[in-house]
This record gives sequence, C-alpha cells and structure tokens, in this order.
Amino acid sequence: MDGIIDLSVALRKIHEWSMADGDLGHEYWNQIRKLLERAAGMQAEIDALREKLEGFQRDTGKS
Repeated sequence: MDGIIDLSVALRKIHEWSMADGDLGHEYWNQIRKLLERAAGMQAEIDALREKLEGFQRDTGKS
C-alpha cells in the first residue's frame, strides 16, 4: 500500500477509549496505539525501499 496513512482519527478515538476504560484499559489501548504508530512507520520504510528497488531495477534494466 503506497502513501501515508493518517492515523489521527484512530489515535484520537483510542485515546478516548483508554480514558474511559480505567487503568487496565488505558494500558491496553496505549499498547494498541503504539502498534499502530509502529506499523505506519514500517509501511513508510517499506514504501521507501520499494521505490529504491524500482529505481535500481530501472537503472539496471531488470524487472
């Protein structure tokens, strides 16, 4: 999937849920938030690596 994912709405909702669920709920939703943020960062890295690979393939004439 190319492009940047805007997580602001999801993160805002997760924050609401974490505040409503008490200490255990807060920790759970905080971990979910961290996973989403890491996944978005990893996707950005994958997209950047894909672009580099495609550029290399174009430059070397390989597909």
